[in-house]
Amino acid sequence: ITLQAAHRRKKPHRLAEYLGTRCRLQLANGEQVEGVIFTWDETTGCVALETTDPAPQPKQIPGVPCSPFFQSPRSSFSIIKQDYIKVIDILEQPSGPIILDVPPPDIAAIRSREKVALAEAQRRADRIGQDVTPEAQLLFNELSKIFRNCRWDGRTIIVLDSIHITEPYTPDCCTGPPGALGRVRIMVETQRAKLFGPAPSPPPSSPAPSPSVGVLPPPPGVPPPAPPRQVT
Repeated sequence: ITLQAAHRRKKPHRLAEYLGTRCRLQLANGEQVEGVIFTWDETTGCVALETTDPAPQPKQIPGVPCSPFFQSPRSSFSIIKQDYIKVIDILEQPSGPIILDVPPPDIAAIRSREKVALAEAQRRADRIGQDVTPEAQLLFNELSKIFRNCRWDGRTIIVLDSIHITEPYTPDCCTGPPGALGRVRIMVETQRAKLFGPAPSPPPSSPAPSPSVGVLPPPPGVPPPAPPRQVT
């Protein structure tokens, strides 16, 4: 880069002649943005500036090679209104011819991304109960954090493909094979207590009435007591 090119300043007018040029844009708010002019749209008066971000730093795992995705910088784009640009500082001219042709889209890659997105959307939809109470949805959300295989089947929560939790979603409403049933019941009880407080204790039972105490008969050979005398 020559000093003249590095310090040459241009007023923004038709930016099409600067495609592929690395420059520094001085914006109206005082901010400076540096990158390569990727394209310019005369109709909207917008310029797309390609900026380079540093390569992400993944967590290194011993014995596992680093993916090429993490070995090169990544590009991002900023869309800026031309009227918002005060000055363009030309930093570097393009080293070769500018290729304006847009390559055809990769249909296979697009369909693959669409398939993944649809599967993710369906998975999220399966985690939302239909016609259930907010309390039931809250309980489901907590159980799904503990059991990965947790879904709705109508108004029934199915855990581990074998345990069914029906309304009102208490531990006694859990049915299924005995292997995991006990653990699921404990988790339901624990999460219900965390969300809604401990279950109310049953009301105390009233004591059984004591048998009536009557007058014992006199022992054998003892005459019964005389009835009280009435005074007229």
